[in-house]
Amino acid sequence: MRFKKVPLSSRKKHTPVNSSYLAKLWPKKPKFYNMQNESIALQAKVFLYHLNNANNENGFRAKESWKFSQVSEQGKADIEHDFFPTVSVQVDPKKIHDFAASVLLQLKEQPKINVPDLNVSIQTGSEYFIAFSPDRMIR
Repeated sequence: MRFKKVPLSSRKKHTPVNSSYLAKLWPKKPKFYNMQNESIALQAKVFLYHLNNANNENGFRAKESWKFSQVSEQGKADIEHDFFPTVSVQVDPKKIHDFAASVLLQLKEQPKINVPDLNVSIQTGSEYFIAFSPDRMIR
């Protein structure tokens, strides 16, 4: 089957669409993912997703475990300097205890992640929730 060639001058011209109409169809998305605006349960689910990815990507064995801490920015930098891999998230200090409880509750659904000690160490002025493996120190 052959297609009929149509001269360029006879093709239909499209009129521009109103920009406010396009804004309703495609609202602007944030440039980065801001966890401050999300619910605590969703934040915990996203954190565990990243923890599970780090667990799989770094080849964790069944005997290797994770430990959780609530730390300040300096504590986070110290842990990231001493251990690899780490998974951290900045959480509103008013909601960090609820976030930790939600993570520990949803952790039961993650059979591959080994956390023998379900206690979370807490540092005063903590704004970061971080997971690290004490078995994998950077030498």
